[in-house]
Amino acid sequence: MGDVNGDGLGELVYSIRAAPDNTADDHELELLVLSERDWEAITFTIDGTLNHMALATAGRGETTLVYAHQHDGQHHLSKLEHMDDNAPTGRWVTTLLARLPSALPGLALDVTASGQPLVVAVDTSNNSGQFIVSTTEHSYTALEQTIVSQGTMGQHLGSTLDNDGDQWLAYTSGAGQQIYFSEETTGSWSTGLVRQSAAVAGPIEVMANSAEIPHLLYRYGNQQLELAVKNGGWSLTTLGDEGEVLSTDHPSMLLSNGTLVVALATENTTQSGSDLEFWMLNGSNLSKTEVTTGIQAADLSIGLAQAANGSMMICTVDSTGLITLHVQNGSTEWLNHDITTLPGSPVKHHLICEGTTVMAGNAQHAVHFHLVDANWTASPAPPPAHANGPFD
Repeated sequence: MGDVNGDGLGELVYSIRAAPDNTADDHELELLVLSERDWEAITFTIDGTLNHMALATAGRGETTLVYAHQHDGQHHLSKLEHMDDNAPTGRWVTTLLARLPSALPGLALDVTASGQPLVVAVDTSNNSGQFIVSTTEHSYTALEQTIVSQGTMGQHLGSTLDNDGDQWLAYTSGAGQQIYFSEETTGSWSTGLVRQSAAVAGPIEVMANSAEIPHLLYRYGNQQLELAVKNGGWSLTTLGDEGEVLSTDHPSMLLSNGTLVVALATENTTQSGSDLEFWMLNGSNLSKTEVTTGIQAADLSIGLAQAANGSMMICTVDSTGLITLHVQNGSTEWLNHDITTLPGSPVKHHLICEGTTVMAGNAQHAVHFHLVDANWTASPAPPPAHANGPFD
């Protein structure tokens, strides 16, 4: 059994003892070959009237259909795509691309070898005449897979991708007392226990060094950081003192030379407020640098990024919505810039800090800034995602 002719479909070969063609012979041996799903007929039902349809196939054999149809007085442009989700027959996923006030006179579809679709259509809804509309998706497709099915897993979830694009996950069970690590392998997941009795109190940072060795960083116990490194088994290293780490956010990264860097809020024992600090772990040597002081650690969101020139950047959003950027200037000096204040009631904000881009938001408002000619410039707010849309 297997793909004996290289067409991507599995074959099953078996033999039977058949009656002879010549009565002088006792019996004959016949070999039968069955091919896996050579042809498949599938019926798809849509509401309304189908106007146009186009089909394309990716290099891996996945099929994509794009069709335009009319239903309830509206015209719809939709995509139907077959996706491999490790099930025997895969899954067909429907995505609404656009709603239009009038019918499309035509459309065309093509896909790249990897399956990324490009749709070109003619839209007549504009009063000035026809024009071409093209759309493509720049995103990943999420497929649901079961990793662990016992216990109350998934608290304080952290993740990253290794150099092969496989996903690593770290999470806790129950009240955060046990830490587990799951690693994606070919067609399955491998899960193991990192440690017990951890009492994790914030998100787990998951990183990989140049040798593809997993590193986990988390706040646990009495407000203290711990680093777990998998090199055969898991080795545990405590960073800092008990009661020192006040922020639940402690973004970190492994630099190209293997140094671990962390941004966090720490206790200030001499004055009110807390300190924003930058820690570096080089081998067994932990160094701490004060970035700024007098901050409020409660509901503080922290982001960490490395600029193209190698300098580090820390972005913070406090509970009042004040967005501040801290830029490394030399080995120990930091320059602080207040960018803007996000409106809204005091709350912990969502924050993304990546290189030259800062995005922050709460339930009502969001801002997006990017670095242009040494100035932080606000970008227009992205359009809202529509229901059932490709990026909803």
